[in-house]
Amino acid sequence: MKIERPSLLQSSVSTPVSDIFVRELIQNSWDSADDQRRYIKKSMGIEEVLPFTIDFEFDSLTGTEKKSLIDGAKLKELRDQLKSINQNQLDQNGKRFFDVVGKCFKDLSKTNSPLNILKIIESGTGGMHGKWGTRDSRLYAAMLSVGNNQGSDDAGGSFGYGKAGLIQASGPSIVYAYTAVDPTRLDKGDKTSRMFLGVAYWDQYQNTDGTDFSGWSTLGLIETNRGKAIATNDEADRLAASLGIETRDPNISDEIGTTFLILEPNVNAESLKEAVETWWWEPLINKKKEFSVKITDAKGKHCDPAPTSNRKLSAFIEAFLTDHDDNPQVLSKNLGSFDKSLKQNHIGATIAIGKLKLAVDTEPGGWSFPEKEGESDESLIALMRKTGMVVEYSRKNTSPPYARGCFIASEGVANDLLRQTEPQLHQHWAKDKTPDIPLKATDFSNYIHKRVGDELRAFRNNFIKRRVATTRIRHKLFDQLCGGNPDGEKARKRKKPPTSPKEVREVSIQTINCSPVKVNQRAKTIAGLGKFHFAPMPKVAADAPFEIEITVGYYFVDDTGNYDRKDPHELNIEDIPTGFTKTQRDGKVILRGKLKSQGVNVTLKSNPHSVDFTGKFVPTAAKLNQASNTEEESL
Repeated sequence: MKIERPSLLQSSVSTPVSDIFVRELIQNSWDSADDQRRYIKKSMGIEEVLPFTIDFEFDSLTGTEKKSLIDGAKLKELRDQLKSINQNQLDQNGKRFFDVVGKCFKDLSKTNSPLNILKIIESGTGGMHGKWGTRDSRLYAAMLSVGNNQGSDDAGGSFGYGKAGLIQASGPSIVYAYTAVDPTRLDKGDKTSRMFLGVAYWDQYQNTDGTDFSGWSTLGLIETNRGKAIATNDEADRLAASLGIETRDPNISDEIGTTFLILEPNVNAESLKEAVETWWWEPLINKKKEFSVKITDAKGKHCDPAPTSNRKLSAFIEAFLTDHDDNPQVLSKNLGSFDKSLKQNHIGATIAIGKLKLAVDTEPGGWSFPEKEGESDESLIALMRKTGMVVEYSRKNTSPPYARGCFIASEGVANDLLRQTEPQLHQHWAKDKTPDIPLKATDFSNYIHKRVGDELRAFRNNFIKRRVATTRIRHKLFDQLCGGNPDGEKARKRKKPPTSPKEVREVSIQTINCSPVKVNQRAKTIAGLGKFHFAPMPKVAADAPFEIEITVGYYFVDDTGNYDRKDPHELNIEDIPTGFTKTQRDGKVILRGKLKSQGVNVTLKSNPHSVDFTGKFVPTAAKLNQASNTEEESL
């Protein structure tokens, strides 16, 4: 499991473990805080925003503190169990896993050798409420269930899957949780306000006696006639205190919440700080959310996240904080509605989309036009929902000028649809149709990705360096939909570059017709329709039929007639000619087959796009293993 980072945000201190850890753990706690705020509003009728805080406290225990934790957590019993494992029965992964666990336990008896721990202390949440033994138990979901998604429609996390981050962050894969729940949320007659549970998440193994073990062992579960009961109230307080966890009073609102403790953490204060800044910068700088993260290393040094001081995030934050139009290098735009009349809308209603914010830096030496290749070779959009965590930094493989920014989905239906497209690590919005995701969700995600790409392209066009003075080509339908031709330019074709004497044209490309067709008057969308005739040139007519490859792309052009070959718009073919096979590559249509002497007609149509963009068909054809011929037709 790994969260992909773009090259811009790679860091020497960040690790895959710290990325998953801060995303999943904070997301679950933040979901709980949001749930508690909505509960207070609904049950008490007050708009109270409880401040949410989550503290990461590293420590190195020696002497009596270390001994107390070892005794309270029964680590010696776990060490004895580790020694009894039949190593010959383990596969390669099992040997590697238990080798790591053994190294963590190696100096357990040495009081002067530090035992490293990490406490995660949250407040402003509702705690892990839900009666133990029922499907509503959030403590069970967080610590024992596998892949159980109990999040609400607004939630970002998956109670149960988030423990993957906790487990990976612990060297010996041992986690303890102590929670105090809001007493007003308990069922009538239920007095359980605090609970404790510890789990060692070990691989399956067999001991030297031949007995098989699942690998999981618990602390805080008691066998009863009715099954396993959880340690509650005074017993939960006692177990927590034996591990050095400060006990909580659920009658004090600030003390409601959960404390986790993990042994021998695989993360450090610096890696957590960088990861929190990278994925959680929006709620950290959004004062309305009352969201705070604090980090203290084992020496007591504060390493609190400060995203506004992180140079790599400055462009994203500048774009997010801008809500006005006085800076031409920053765009803040409400993307309006996903209209129910659109073909890809399977919701049956018109819904709000969200906001897009973009920024460029076109000053001399600015990152939009990097001086060195590979320095910043892509545009990046931080995709976010209501929670504010960056789901992913969507990479747009464009040419300069590069842009950075963020898209924040609207709350409600849009937020829920996008949530349904996220895998369990919440690292992207799926847009391809799949049986596991409702069609209305993937279609909306697909629309969002394309809409953001279109807006990005239009914004970048304002800053493209002008190299050729040509006139933009327009069509009557385009002008009618746009309300006229305000600049009064006359359409004209670009002059075709002269054919090099070394080139031998073997395939003739004739344009039969290229024109836009109206798709949606209300949404002001059109599609490009192109029909071309490919035939052998007279010099090679005697060789027909011969194998050829036809490639047709559709591109958006700027005011100078330039276009980015790396960024085609999706194109489809009406009918595949007889004897040809079709493939799609990066939005382009590729045909392979035998070209006869009479030639072949090919008709193509682009996916719908805004009338604000002018499209260009670029057909190429070549005998296989020969140089290609190219024509360009604009829309």
